[in-house]
Amino acid sequence: MRKDSIIQKIYIWRNTNFKSYFDFELKWINLLLTLSLFCYFLVTKKLPVLFLISLMVFINVWLFGWKVLYVLLITTLIIITFFFVRKIIAEKILSSQNVIKKLKVIDITSNKVIASDLFFNQFEFKKPSNIQLDLYENIQIRAKIIKNFKPFNNLIKISLEQIEKIGTWDIRYYFFKYFNNLDPDYKEFTITLLFGFNFNLENPMILKIKELGVLHLIVVSGLHYLILFKTLKLLTNKFDKKGILIFVFLIIYFWFGKKQVSACRAISFILIWNYFPKKIFKKNFLFSKYKLLALIGIINLVWNPFLALKTGFWITYFLAFYWNSQNLKSKKWKIYLETTLISLFINLIFNNEISWSTFLFAPFLTALFECILILSLVLFWAVPIIILLNRIVFQIINILHFMNLSLLVELNSFFYHFIYLSLYSLLTKNFWNSKDLSRKKWWIKYN
Repeated sequence: MRKDSIIQKIYIWRNTNFKSYFDFELKWINLLLTLSLFCYFLVTKKLPVLFLISLMVFINVWLFGWKVLYVLLITTLIIITFFFVRKIIAEKILSSQNVIKKLKVIDITSNKVIASDLFFNQFEFKKPSNIQLDLYENIQIRAKIIKNFKPFNNLIKISLEQIEKIGTWDIRYYFFKYFNNLDPDYKEFTITLLFGFNFNLENPMILKIKELGVLHLIVVSGLHYLILFKTLKLLTNKFDKKGILIFVFLIIYFWFGKKQVSACRAISFILIWNYFPKKIFKKNFLFSKYKLLALIGIINLVWNPFLALKTGFWITYFLAFYWNSQNLKSKKWKIYLETTLISLFINLIFNNEISWSTFLFAPFLTALFECILILSLVLFWAVPIIILLNRIVFQIINILHFMNLSLLVELNSFFYHFIYLSLYSLLTKNFWNSKDLSRKKWWIKYN
């Protein structure tokens, strides 16, 4: 009887179409992944990436038919068109030697300043020693463009000849001017954690947190926006059923913060999914969270293909795909572990660095920084309490960093492809798990 049962199962397995075990939503992560790889190849010209692109195209066509290939080709042509248009515009800007512009300071580090004009062109110059600049301050400059500089993310490098402050009514300028002058640790840790501005690139505490791998899991991934959204929803649910206060707060928070790719992805996804008409998004079978994530990611790549070079782009989008593919029964320790693995693999591919201690510390540090983030927002005005809280966190980080072990790894072509395929398996495993019958309505029915 048992033998007949085994034979029957083998017969059923051999006559089952393998495609029926794959979730239809896998198409969207495959689409964004293929286009991201193409943009990466377009900029870097690395030949090993071609194999991965070919593999992804084959998987897409095999699972979802030729229509996916048409979508890929059309989107690729749009990306190439925008890429060369941006290149022509950049070359036209670089052809002019002198720049006389009114700009707004949008980022300051220990050695450089980035300012933007009304057309979103960004100019980078050495931090002047004779004048104190603050975030969101208006300035008038006269400068020369440095030749042989390849623009990255609309960034044009210039050499200052003259700079002058201009009066501004921007409330963000007064906000950061006040809080940045309260305490060095408050400025270089709390402001960095909450708003993304890293004023000191050599800040030992931020460097240690990066080495431990937790900064990627919280800030670079855009998880801090989700934490804020969930916390505010819990606090205001009784008197603000429609979440209007949360909507306003998130818009203001994004407006104040650094416009990183993770912040743009997180705010776009949260606001569109939660505040657009439910008939369009939540009750429409043709639309899903995965399609929305892919759409936002593709728009980002069309606008700026160079984003594919940034670790933050890969971490924020593909961790978002992974998190949204989890069901309510998923164990938290397993999600933490796999999230850490995904982040670790992406860092290994782009930075050739691996932190073995991340496996041990990530669950604890992620929970710790979630609490620190919430407390920092609630007690933002109570500077002495925040400073005391920072001191405690610094001691914990110092102890954990002492036990940290980081290794530099040189990846050859074989290991590069192996790491990538391992990463892909982790990202998509919830899209081909046939035991998860709660997602059955999303499956494709093949004959």
